[in-house]
Amino acid sequence: MIAKTTLQKANSLIQSTQYPLLVCHVAPDGDALGSLLGLSKALTQLGKQPLLACADPVPAHYRFLAGAELIDQEVTAPFDLVITLDCSDLQRVGHIAETPGFSDCSLLNIDPDLALLASLIDRGAALIITFGVGLLSVPYLSKRTAVGSPE
Repeated sequence: MIAKTTLQKANSLIQSTQYPLLVCHVAPDGDALGSLLGLSKALTQLGKQPLLACADPVPAHYRFLAGAELIDQEVTAPFDLVITLDCSDLQRVGHIAETPGFSDCSLLNIDPDLALLASLIDRGAALIITFGVGLLSVPYLSKRTAVGSPE
């Protein structure tokens, strides 16, 4: 079970960010892209302005997904939190991890393959929180939040 303090810290990070950088793994698949686009939609509904990134281009067979055109391969805009999705380690984000400011921000890693793992690691000024996606509840989600659903 994930510690309540871990979820509180994750919630605090999400509430305090305005420009979160959402990153999925290299060679993105449907899980990674769906997680990236779904969380982006939820954060936008919360008044955030997420930036979406993936080191590799969106495969042609996923470009129909609503918001796929917003996923960049390079990050040039400022961000104040990094949220990695479906990444078991930082190598999975490819060159995005070398983006200026990446290692200075707090990092929230949401990975469904780590559903039973909750770990806090202090990396200088940054905080890494890792937990499974099934353990995160984002308030105010509705059926209309689903990726590709009509506005």
